Amino acid sequence: MKLEQVELGKPLQDIVHSMADKPGIYIFCNEDKILYVGKARNLRKRVSSYMKDERLDNKSRLMMANANRLKWVITASNKEALLLEYNFIKKHKPPYNILLRDDKSYPFVYLSNNHDFPLLSMHRGPQKKKGKYYGPYPNAGAVHRSISELQKIFQIRSCSDSFFSNRVRPCLQHQIGRCTAPCVDAISQEDYAKNVNFVADFLSGKDGKVLRELTKAMQQASNDMKFEEAAALRDKVQAMRNLSEKQYVTRSLGDLDALAVYSHGNSACVYVVKVRKGNIGDSQHFFFRAPAFNDEDTLLESFINYYYLSSNVTLPSEIITSQPLKQEVFDDLEEHYGRKIHYKHQVRGDRRRWLNMAYESCKSLLVSHLNDSYRLQEELDELGRKFSLAVSRIECFDISHSSGSQTQASCVV
Repeated sequence: MKLEQVELGKPLQDIVHSMADKPGIYIFCNEDKILYVGKARNLRKRVSSYMKDERLDNKSRLMMANANRLKWVITASNKEALLLEYNFIKKHKPPYNILLRDDKSYPFVYLSNNHDFPLLSMHRGPQKKKGKYYGPYPNAGAVHRSISELQKIFQIRSCSDSFFSNRVRPCLQHQIGRCTAPCVDAISQEDYAKNVNFVADFLSGKDGKVLRELTKAMQQASNDMKFEEAAALRDKVQAMRNLSEKQYVTRSLGDLDALAVYSHGNSACVYVVKVRKGNIGDSQHFFFRAPAFNDEDTLLESFINYYYLSSNVTLPSEIITSQPLKQEVFDDLEEHYGRKIHYKHQVRGDRRRWLNMAYESCKSLLVSHLNDSYRLQEELDELGRKFSLAVSRIECFDISHSSGSQTQASCVV
């Protein structure tokens, strides 16, 4: 791939003639500052559309008024162009592209696989440790609730490997029935692995499979007259049923995502409802900054491209949206994943209910988010008035000690 560039001192029409009829990305700049990054199946055709001023939206007109340089990169395929656009936007954060909050700020449920007795915990940040990551979840509370429920049933450890290796007796988690104490060999590796597999299946949306296997094991233990074991399995089955009933079960057995967007000013929120095997599972919301003149269908199209290119996201067989979107968005995803995606905007029944839920949640969350932001700004303004200062930086200090010794200080900016 080669980066080519020209100054926009001459008519765009003359520049377009020198561009290839091939896939790639195009970059509008002001000097060296990147203003906007776009992807095209046909660079010449896509960039030529910017010559028709009467057809441009407000965002594109303003961007073109500020741009004085055009760059482009020809790629071997449309799939390669899609990934390159994603990486450029993530790295350079152009002001005329929507800017999603960094994935690293969202928490995941982490199940390790690099230990004889894997741990179950919450994880944020780069996913460098070996294991499986489930999510992202909308907040840490949702992760902790999921882990707590699963620990009650399957008693998987949540302690660090160093804590585990230094135990000589069971900890409090074992005493309250949330861990099988593998650190002191209170459970065999084989039995512990079965519980780990149950947790992995449940987090993958296969709770029906988990229930069937637990019920079968319970019946077998009863037939073998292992009544204490059968009773423990019975309690697990009941707990699993209670956990599954917390989800709304529908007649549909397909996997789909329902996406809705709501924007106000230069802030927007996208809400994703994930339906797996007919159950409403993980729901996520994302706040991001977007040019105020972007319409909501453009915002959602951009979000879908970047969201489903994330390595942490599973692409469903069906996607439904609150806004009518271009089929090209889903054609790109089909090419990237190598399989068919069913897209719908006009839906009825359960799908309409899911979409309405996503939209109402999205709207409510953004309004609450903006109110919190306005309230914080008002408090900062009041603080500035009291001290006759413009508040641009706040430093918070805290000092603690233990009976006058081992003094520690910290500062948050």
